[in-house]
Amino acid sequence: MFKRTKSVSQRRKAMAAANRVLVYGGKGALGSACVHYFKSKGWWVASIDVVANEEANANVLVKLCESFTDQASQVTSDVATLLGEHKVDAIVCVAGGWAGGNCSSKDLYKNSDMMWKQSVWTSTISSHLASLHMKPGGLLTLSGAKASLEGTPGMVGYGMAKAAVHQLCKSLAGENSGLPSGAVAVAILPVTLDTPMNRKFMPDADFGSWTPLEYIAETFYSWATGSGRPASGSLIQLVTTGGKTEASAVHAKAASVLVVVARQQREMTTTLILGTNEKHEDICDRRGKQTRVGREIGRRGILEKEIQQENKLEG
Repeated sequence: MFKRTKSVSQRRKAMAAANRVLVYGGKGALGSACVHYFKSKGWWVASIDVVANEEANANVLVKLCESFTDQASQVTSDVATLLGEHKVDAIVCVAGGWAGGNCSSKDLYKNSDMMWKQSVWTSTISSHLASLHMKPGGLLTLSGAKASLEGTPGMVGYGMAKAAVHQLCKSLAGENSGLPSGAVAVAILPVTLDTPMNRKFMPDADFGSWTPLEYIAETFYSWATGSGRPASGSLIQLVTTGGKTEASAVHAKAASVLVVVARQQREMTTTLILGTNEKHEDICDRRGKQTRVGREIGRRGILEKEIQQENKLEG
């Protein structure tokens, strides 16, 4: 269901505004900051959440259930009813949460299920809403996590869910992803957000290393208006030190080297498969090629280690 926070005439007037945005998770700490910031810039804003955000122009209330298809269908239907023929400039998905626990935790199943619902369900629904209701050249943002670039043994469910969001973001950047022409999908990868809840439960932490919500809301607005917008499929790390936040794209150099090395290894394996009727000269020639390929793989292995070390220093 959706909830009108204004009269019908007021809602229609607001919907006629030049710019519109959907905020999935619009009642959470970050979502509320996004609703407030976009509203301050004169945008029409709709919040999608289990609880209404009274500051938003309109609200789509999510019904909690155990079926992804049921929840996705309900949200999709209600958004379609709300928007009608109107298109939005941006969809900001900031729904999510955190839960810890390794694979021996008694809460592993429960926490993994919750993380999947909060991050993967919402991101998947947001991507489909973008395919239906976003303008060509629009912006879709998803919420990943810097921690999920590596293993997360102490928070298995969280790490898996956020890694899935990263993969979805990259898939949306590919050809025939279903997004409107020229649309961009970007995922933010923060470390810790400076929220009231985090301050409550971690009162002795270094708040100067937490990313302010206002910074993210302002960044989303800049991207939505075309300023400094990253390439589609980008995973943008948000690292805050001493109260200063820097946004940087995750580099894929190491992954590229691994692909090349794997290809070379397959070629070397093929070289080793010698026919029983080959002449001695042919065998010697193949062995020479094998040696050269082996040296090349060795050099690429050294390059891979150097790139991995460089990425660690950059991160």
